[in-house]
Amino acid sequence: MKSKIKVLSESAWVVAGQLVAVVGSLLLIGVLTDHLSPQEYGQLVLVLTLAIFINQTLVGGLVVSIGRYYSIASEYKDIKSYLSEVRRLMLHAGMIISTIGILLILTLYVFNYSQWVASVGLTVLFSIISGCNTALGGIQNAARQRKTVAMHVALESVLKLGLVLVLCELNCAFIESVLLVYVIAALVTTISQIYFIKRISINNAAKTDKGYWEKEIWMYAVPFATWGPFTWLQQISDRWALELFSSEGKVGQYAVVYQIGFTPIALATGMAVNLIGPILFQRSGDGKDKNRNKEVNEMSWNLTYLALTFTCAGFLLTLMLHESIFSILVHADYRQNSYLLPWLVLAGGIYAAGQTLSLKIMSEMRVSSMLYVKIITAIIGVVLNIAGASLFGVDGVVVGMVIFSGIFLIWMLLLSRDNKYKERVN
Repeated sequence: MKSKIKVLSESAWVVAGQLVAVVGSLLLIGVLTDHLSPQEYGQLVLVLTLAIFINQTLVGGLVVSIGRYYSIASEYKDIKSYLSEVRRLMLHAGMIISTIGILLILTLYVFNYSQWVASVGLTVLFSIISGCNTALGGIQNAARQRKTVAMHVALESVLKLGLVLVLCELNCAFIESVLLVYVIAALVTTISQIYFIKRISINNAAKTDKGYWEKEIWMYAVPFATWGPFTWLQQISDRWALELFSSEGKVGQYAVVYQIGFTPIALATGMAVNLIGPILFQRSGDGKDKNRNKEVNEMSWNLTYLALTFTCAGFLLTLMLHESIFSILVHADYRQNSYLLPWLVLAGGIYAAGQTLSLKIMSEMRVSSMLYVKIITAIIGVVLNIAGASLFGVDGVVVGMVIFSGIFLIWMLLLSRDNKYKERVN
């Protein structure tokens, strides 16, 4: 009974935090589209693809790995050593990102693109701070400090929205100032996260010192870094293909539909993953116990079915209400593509369902088995985005997103089913 009450309490905090974040992001889209033209908004979206690259190739894998190894360090009662290794890892990652940023800025100067220097510099800074913030939040989530996680998720969203509103009131809403707001919001949230992480360190003093966490975390993150460049290309090729074959205005219009359709349902499923993930990792431990893995397997499949159910409901709802949703959320200049909303909801939900299956695989410490799935489906996604943009513009890109998401889900189902069959045989 106590365990059920704890899960319900955790669920309430996770839902509250993610709800504030989703509402905040939607309101932020409305504010920005009221004050930025489709061309300016498209430029903002394009420069942020650099942040996506950094996250996909370096930060994202580390964050997942750091969260996964918390439960193992906790079982060994080695949290203090684990946190020390995590600090060293994030410092190294920050140095690598800084080096990449400096080289990129120098390249822009050499090729006479100095007008992008400020935007790129702020994006790199945002990526470093945001990466630290996400890693700290991942540790808090793995420790099942849901109240703390929810508070910081909501804090960053509210800070972004509030500071952007101030910019708009002062008529200072342009790309660089918006990026500066992102940096400030991430920095404030990170400072607060550091304070709460110190409390975890004090409350879980180490009783043993394995001293190998840095190597283990790096090794677990290697597959993520390997497929990272490919998944990054897939995620940004839609926007850059539209830039190449259409215009920055089309990029801005597409980005709004994407952010309202694809992103929220992915966030909603991510909310469930954040809630269930630490529980699965605690129950699976180091992934070597078959009985513990069977329980995790069942929970992962149930989560996938739930994600698909919500996806169908979201698709039908937005199919009926897409015009009303756009009339409320965005400026009239961005409303012409509202009919694409349900299809991006469908694409986002299908992809998110495939991602939930990755929880099962990560719990079993089989991350490398997803390598071919991630790389090949990402390449397919890039081809679909380029072909769709060149032939049919925004409509073609959306169709490509649905096809890509479907292929990814089917392959993840086959990968998970194959392992499920092997477990029964064994």
